[in-house]
Amino acid sequence: MLAEGLDKQPLPFIASELVKNNYNCVRFTFSIHMFTRYANLTIEESFDRLNLTKAKAGVIKNNPFVLKMTVPQAYEAVVNALGAFGLMVDADNHMSDPIWCCSNDDENGFPNDPRFDPDEWIEGLGLVAQLFKGKTQVISIGLRNEPRGKNQNATLWFDQYIMKAAARVHQANPDVLVVASGLNFATDLTYFKDHSLISNFDNKLIFEGHSYSWGGQGNPWVDGSVNKACADKIGSLNNNLGFVTDGDNAVPLFFSEFGVDRKQMPAHDDRFLSCFSTWAAEKDLDWGLWAFQGSYYFRQNLTNMEEYFGVLEIDWNRVKNPKVERRLGLLKQKLLAPESKAPLSYIMYHPQSGACVGKGKWKDSCRQLQGLGQVDPQRS
Repeated sequence: MLAEGLDKQPLPFIASELVKNNYNCVRFTFSIHMFTRYANLTIEESFDRLNLTKAKAGVIKNNPFVLKMTVPQAYEAVVNALGAFGLMVDADNHMSDPIWCCSNDDENGFPNDPRFDPDEWIEGLGLVAQLFKGKTQVISIGLRNEPRGKNQNATLWFDQYIMKAAARVHQANPDVLVVASGLNFATDLTYFKDHSLISNFDNKLIFEGHSYSWGGQGNPWVDGSVNKACADKIGSLNNNLGFVTDGDNAVPLFFSEFGVDRKQMPAHDDRFLSCFSTWAAEKDLDWGLWAFQGSYYFRQNLTNMEEYFGVLEIDWNRVKNPKVERRLGLLKQKLLAPESKAPLSYIMYHPQSGACVGKGKWKDSCRQLQGLGQVDPQRS
């Protein structure tokens, strides 16, 4: 129930690493119970309950100011620190319980599952929305991460629960965007091929989607044609998620999770990243990367567990895989700016390096494209 890494490095250092690596927003997760059941629990008490003596000692060394704070106070303190570095925050509800996410049997997957009380969920979202009213760095609140499980139902989710939850957030804090996830672990928005939003809350409601290299039968990235695997992945992304940005009733799509194993960089992740990057560049997606953290205090009964998908090393002191950061260089730029008067530019993008093919000024890294004009995705 505390932002990861505060046992490893001072909070300002972590925030500065985000800026240094050209990230401008943090999707900062929270559990509902942090605000409804554990609101008076201090960080020290939380660590003591799990006997996290080593991690607690690290917090005392690097960020002692959070130790006596309550769980919500510490969450707010991190939000304030991120804002001080010019970083935006998407306050994202991951679970009801403060546990690792996600699985089909964690009982947190869909409203009225044993650990997912819909009334408590909406209450918690309202408390978070109210807490950050007037804090301009908090640009959005994610209603729930990756709905899933045998009880999920599209009509109930999109027409009932999302509408109630979004209304509560919008009432408490009309300045924030409201982020609504698709079903089946945030991979499915196809309900809206035949339905329209009941309300868009003053154009504040947007959708989110997720994708990784896994899914489907076998391992198509290594067992068959890579070109076919990529075509199938992009076809699935467009069919299940991307279509919401098209047509007369288009709704923005925030692609809030994708990522790769940066520690081992297996072939399937390497190829998926190249494929996904071309799609993301073409659409100029707003996106969130899983994940920045290098480690966890406590995850799935293990202490100091390394996050192989993390941007940072386990000690949070350096980037784990600089090559991946270079490959993401183009995606960290705004490629399509409707208000821009700059001349249109055409590039050939090489996603395995993050560089561009071209002559003269275009022969160097895509990072140099910033400020030189828009990029037409139809010609990329």
